[in-house]
Amino acid sequence: MLAPIAGGYLHEAFGWRAIFWLLTALGALFVVLMVVGVPETNVRRDPTALQPGQMGRNLAVLLGDRSYLGYLLVNALMFGGQFAFISGSSFVLIGVLGVSPSAFGLCFGTVALGIMTGTFLSGRFGGRIGLDRTILVGHARRGRGPPPGRARVERRPHGGRGGRADVRVAVGLGLTLPNGMAGAIGPFPRMAGLAAAVAGFLQLTGSALYSMAVGHFFDGTARPMATAIALAGVAALACFAALRSRRPPDVLA
Repeated sequence: MLAPIAGGYLHEAFGWRAIFWLLTALGALFVVLMVVGVPETNVRRDPTALQPGQMGRNLAVLLGDRSYLGYLLVNALMFGGQFAFISGSSFVLIGVLGVSPSAFGLCFGTVALGIMTGTFLSGRFGGRIGLDRTILVGHARRGRGPPPGRARVERRPHGGRGGRADVRVAVGLGLTLPNGMAGAIGPFPRMAGLAAAVAGFLQLTGSALYSMAVGHFFDGTARPMATAIALAGVAALACFAALRSRRPPDVLA
């Protein structure tokens, strides 16, 4: 939440290159801290887990499970909608509406706060009402944003109905993503690392491609970004509906 705000001020003070120098320094620092201060926590390491044949067999089990694919698609599509905002919001807010980089950081930080709030609520209520119901609640919150044909972005960072709609979308994302990942990985405790890696890879790769498409269709208005967010939500809800009718997995490895 603080990073986009700090990045906005850093950009105004030292230029955009300073952001990448800071990211490089922080990345190097984190690598050193990881090597020095983070011990191995896997007490039952499988020496064959990284062999190509074994990895291929484990991957086939994951991708052949309908439940895993359902949760995977829900998260990938919801994250794609978030990436549509990440890639398009700077053009809309700064380029179209003339918001300053520091004010844009505040706008982006508000969305990050919404995601944090949703994630917090997910941890509090996910265990009580179940993963699927929490995901459905997240979709309901996400769906209360403005439709793409009427989407608008407020000029005031903290004013207007449009800003509140962005926060509702962010809260829905925070409710959905943790439970989607838990639902995907939970049935596979002995290959949780691979299950998480595949989910993360497809989630980030698909989101990057989706954000590229949003940039391609940018027409100087907020419509392409809002449309992309809405389409991602509808597609994720369709995957969720298919997930509700799934059969229990045959293999729990």
